[in-house]
Amino acid sequence: MTRHRLTVRLHHTDAAGVLFYSRLFELVQEAFEAAMERCGVPLGELLRGGGFRIPVVHAEADYTAPVRAGDALTVSLAFAAGNRSLRVRADLADAAGRRVAAVTVVHAAVSAATGRPVPLPEALLRALPFGNA
Repeated sequence: MTRHRLTVRLHHTDAAGVLFYSRLFELVQEAFEAAMERCGVPLGELLRGGGFRIPVVHAEADYTAPVRAGDALTVSLAFAAGNRSLRVRADLADAAGRRVAAVTVVHAAVSAATGRPVPLPEALLRALPFGNA
């Protein structure tokens, strides 16, 4: 499991001053990319050199408490791999440690040239800390 700390910014919120629902996925993506960098596999480099893509094929979220601009959050990520897919589970907690959201995102590995499924790259499988996502 990896952790990423971030602060909710005004542009992440809606007119009511709470986190706009789709922005949650942006925060999780930020944490995902930071985790990949820490593991030595920056997403940009992996995509430029690998001949594959990992588009999102499923995403879901449960919102359990309001989040507002200025809130400090910790995003805890867990990863699980199939042959051709990567599941990312994110639990978001506020400064008091209270869960505010849970997100699951599934990426499929596909060929950059054909768009057809391919196995997950070995570099990715070796780098990420897999557990129960």
